[in-house]
Amino acid sequence: MINSILYSLEALNKIAEKLQDKNFSRASWSDEDIDFIRKEIKIFYLKEQKNKCVYCKQITKSHNGRQWDVEHIISRESVHEFMFEPKNLCVACPDCNQRKGINKVTYSKAKKRLPLNSSDYYIVHPHFDNYEQHIDAIYPGEFYMAKTEKGEKTITICGLNRFHEFVGYDPAVATDNRILQFASQLPNIKDEHERSCLLREIATLALRQLSSKKLETSNT
Repeated sequence: MINSILYSLEALNKIAEKLQDKNFSRASWSDEDIDFIRKEIKIFYLKEQKNKCVYCKQITKSHNGRQWDVEHIISRESVHEFMFEPKNLCVACPDCNQRKGINKVTYSKAKKRLPLNSSDYYIVHPHFDNYEQHIDAIYPGEFYMAKTEKGEKTITICGLNRFHEFVGYDPAVATDNRILQFASQLPNIKDEHERSCLLREIATLALRQLSSKKLETSNT
């Protein structure tokens, strides 16, 4: 879990002004007069997260704006009133931020007060959840295994198992491999022991394919 930003006094005053503006909307995030707030948020969370994306756990040792997006966990398109809420903010890599997009992530219909309980969310929340309890990042950026239903939702919504794209699998081949065949069986399995065995088998097959692909690459 990560800590939340404590805004500077200048930022707090500007945020209060923005929230009272009759024209305040999701588009207000792009206003030039809050550029310093966006920078303040990004700098804080990059340091807090140690340059690690909260969703895919890849480390990018760069502060370049194109390498990182300020992430609104409940999207500002959904509830713009939560735009500056510290516990609704973090940084994410552009891939995860784009794939998550405006997908619904909370059971709550609140518009005025940010939901503050882990149970309010059906994805792993960086402020309220221990990531490792829900997802095993076997190869960050390549393969992930869900440990819980919340972990499965996060993997799906953020598109974390995009490993075939990174290691060069042909999509036509990938659709026939045993990994995707086993993965397609998961939703129908209710027995926890059987489910765990299948997840381990998927992880083992994925690791073998990744190792084989990396070996081929190193020999070329």
